[in-house]
Formats: sequence, structure tokens, C-alpha cells
Amino acid sequence: MKTAIFGLGVSAKSVIKYHITHKADEHFYIVNQGEPNRWKDQVQFKGDFTCIAQDDLQSIFKEINLIILSPGIPTQLPILQAAQKEGIEIISEIEFAFRLSDVPVIAVTGTNGKTTVCEMMAKALSDCDKSVFLGGNIGHAYTEILMDDTSYDYAVIEVSSFQLETINTFKPIISIITNITPSHMERYDHFNDYKKAKENIFKNNNDGLVLSKMDFSIANQKMPEKLSYNFEQAIALGEHNQENFSYIYESLKYLRLLDQLDFQKFINEFTPSPYRIQKIREIDGCVFINDGKSTNLDSTLAALNSFKFSHGILIMGGKIRDKSIEFEKLNLFKAKVEVMAFGDAATYIAESLNQNFKVKVFENLAALFGDLKFDDQELVLFSPCFPSFDLYKNYIERAEHFNQLVNTL
Repeated sequence: MKTAIFGLGVSAKSVIKYHITHKADEHFYIVNQGEPNRWKDQVQFKGDFTCIAQDDLQSIFKEINLIILSPGIPTQLPILQAAQKEGIEIISEIEFAFRLSDVPVIAVTGTNGKTTVCEMMAKALSDCDKSVFLGGNIGHAYTEILMDDTSYDYAVIEVSSFQLETINTFKPIISIITNITPSHMERYDHFNDYKKAKENIFKNNNDGLVLSKMDFSIANQKMPEKLSYNFEQAIALGEHNQENFSYIYESLKYLRLLDQLDFQKFINEFTPSPYRIQKIREIDGCVFINDGKSTNLDSTLAALNSFKFSHGILIMGGKIRDKSIEFEKLNLFKAKVEVMAFGDAATYIAESLNQNFKVKVFENLAALFGDLKFDDQELVLFSPCFPSFDLYKNYIERAEHFNQLVNTL
């Protein structure tokens, strides 16, 4: 029986590459939306495979027993449900790589903070002289570990809810859930569906460690306690990052590596990736912060809670996912924050906040900066709260544009 690789995203291309380089004698299928003559050039590989359209997938049901599904493709598609009825197993790239790798896995998921925790974990383990593969929903696809000759001690894998929907045997030695709050509701009918997908990270972890501040009432869960270290010199700002450090502390303790790391030095020196509550510039006492990674309200609230200020401007906007955002959570800041909104979500933001906030609406960031007055402000916080796809190809392009505009002031 053969395998079908469904999708052409980063993880799917990694699986395709693995099949060509390590299973050269096995014919397989690549499935994608639309006629293959419109997308097969994206494959950019040569091997023993056949490209077929998503609508024709049923024609090969009797030839395949496995579908490796890209995370962006919902399992609710009728063609996938039909495949399951035929007994065809559907798994994620995360599950595929796990079955073939013997490197112990530390897996992290959550609505916010998962990338930072993964980067912290990889850095801490490296500082303990461990060889670490960092991948999954961050950087490299997990399958890349199968084509790497490095002898790794640990694989730190960031996993999304989409990837966790289709795991069967995936079993980390440490499973971390940073938080679960409403997100991706364009994909899920109910918040509980999203939450259940996230919880799959520990469904097979019955003898390892589960870390989360949320109570899942399972025997091997530990709730990290507040750390007693000094965070005044930390580059990673905010109480949420103090919580993130606690996941690293408990993980190292579990792995019996804590005594190999100067944890205070680690706190002081760890630098998050760009656009996560990052100071860009200070002009006449006003600090400009780029939190461009923010795509939901909880991340914006975490950013606001990271600073002590009396007067500030919050810049929000982007692509509307849905209109279920609990904007009333921002009311704690109504006495000291003005809101400038841009893009597709600008009107929605204004309609939701104008009773408690002064809100200005702009078509785009450039127009917003044309009206930006910060003489009497202490903080200008760019924490969009929405995805970037209305005006930009990704959050990085949007965050870089903010930096460019700040540097013209």
C-alpha cells in the first residue's frame, strides 16, 4: 500500500523530500487543491510520485493506507472523512516524524508563548551541553530530523492545535501547555474543539511530565510555581515570561540538569525572537515597542501588562478572524490608553471600544503614522491582536513595516 502526502506547505515538502531520499523505491502520491498542472511546479522535486487533485483523491483510496496531512487542511473535509470510513489512516507530519525518530521529545503548545518557551528550552538545554533539534511549528519541520546526521539528545518541538488533531502515538517525555484561550475560531465550531486538540499533547504521556498552569486533573501534571529569581535585568519582559521561565526550570529539574545551568544568568541573558514585546526606539521619553507577533487579545493584554505607564497609545489591527473577541478585558487600561486601529479590523475595533476608549481608525499603518502624535505619551505599543493577512504576507512583514515607520520619526 502507498502513502499520500496532502498539501504543499513547509511540513509536507519535508515529508516529500524524505520519501524521495529515504524511500526512493516506493511510489507515493502528492495531493493538493486544484489541477496538478497548476501547482506541480511547486513540488520542485524529482522522484517516483504522482500528483493528483484533491477532488480526485477518492480514485486512489484502494491504493493507499496512509494520508500525511498538512496542518492547514481541516480534517472536516468530506473527502478526508470518506477516507477514514475506508480505513485509511490520517496523520500529521508530527506523528509521521515521531514514528521514525528515536530522539526524546519535549513538546510545547499553547495559544500564546509556545515559540518563546521552545526557544528558551532549546537554549537552556544547549547551555547544559546537550545537542538539541528545534523544530515543528517553528523553523524547521520535525521531519528534517530524519535527514540530519547529528546525534541529538533532545528534540524540542512546537506543536499547533492543527498538528495535534491527527496524532496517534506521539508521546513526548515532557508536554507543556502554556495556555489555551479562544483562537483559530475560523477553523473550529466551538472553543472546546480547539481545547481538546491542544490537550492531545499529553494523551499518550502517561509516564512523563505534563506542565501547565491549567488544571487537567491528570496524575503526572505539575503546575509550575512562581520562581524566586530576580527578573529586573531580564531582557524577556513581563509576568508571562516569568511563567515561561518556570516551565524551563521544572523541565530541567525533571531531566536532572538544573545543576548544570546558572539559572539567574540564563534569565538575565535570554533574548526572545524579534517582535515579541521588543523595544525599538525611545524618543523624548516615549518608548516604542514592537509586539508584532500578537494575533489575539490575550497576547496584547500580556504586552500591556508588561509595562508601567500612565499615558500610552495602543496600535491594533489586521485581518478579522471572527467577531467573538472579548474586548471588555481591555477596560482595565481605559484611563491611560488611546487606541489607533488600522486595516480590515479597524472599524470592528472602533465599534467595540469607542464607549470606553478614544479610538482613531486608519486604512493602513502608513496613514496611521501620518497622524501619530506622541509628545505627551510614555509608550507606543504595537500589538496588533489580529492576523496580518489583510495587508501583509505574514506577521514578520507587518512588524518590519512598523519598525521602518518608527525609524522615520
